[in-house]
Amino acid sequence: LTSGAMTTAIKKAAASAGKNPRLYGTHSMRSGGATAMFVSGVDRLVIKHFGRWRSDCYEQYTRMDGATISNLSSKMVGIDPIQAARTDTHRLMGPLHAPRRTPRLEFLTALNILTTAPKRAI
Repeated sequence: LTSGAMTTAIKKAAASAGKNPRLYGTHSMRSGGATAMFVSGVDRLVIKHFGRWRSDCYEQYTRMDGATISNLSSKMVGIDPIQAARTDTHRLMGPLHAPRRTPRLEFLTALNILTTAPKRAI
């Protein structure tokens, strides 16, 4: 799979998900992959290895979702996240649940469909 073919597949997936294809490329995959590993609790050395980063610049690629931030806030104040869900303070920070389906997830789903679908004869 060439870089150009991957870029084309990503842009087609973005367009089929109703997104502007000019805003997506192979960089989106690096950012999404680093973020998914980070949110899943993967060790930073593993993230660096799989992203082929030699420095800590991978940290610029990761994004935290609302659930991760809520979990972190609860840990910082020493509150069990389950217990925190029952407090008024936690309600101000947002619910502790899986994030809603995001455009990035829809985009990755469309990309998976494009890259795994059998090729049709023309």
